[in-house]
Amino acid sequence: FKLLASISNRSTYDNNRTFLAPTHSWPNYVSSLVDKHDPHYMIPINSQYNPSQIKKKMFELYPTCEIIHEFGNNNHYDLIFKVYHGTYNFADDVSLRIYPYGIIDFVSLSRVGYSDIGVNKKRMMNISNKLSC
Repeated sequence: FKLLASISNRSTYDNNRTFLAPTHSWPNYVSSLVDKHDPHYMIPINSQYNPSQIKKKMFELYPTCEIIHEFGNNNHYDLIFKVYHGTYNFADDVSLRIYPYGIIDFVSLSRVGYSDIGVNKKRMMNISNKLSC
């Protein structure tokens, strides 16, 4: 990705300003877009749901989440959520890029802290289970 504009101190949009991507090597994110040998890598989600259904399922999983960006074109549909977790109500970003052929690429990224203690991986496993075919 060519990275342009920061929305938090450790995350940015791609050159279309539509998709969140990590900008550092800290261990506080997971992604389906990094190299398969990278420890942050997770398999893309294979899903049968359309963007409206995905939004509904995200709010079922995380009732307090907020959509902070939404964009669609003929090639893909992007959703970026602010998701709250933990006793201290930390906010993280979850970005989903939904392709018409049923694949969802994603980035789940902590907004603060050096490590996420596995929170992003656990979250994306839950989301993957909820959205998978």
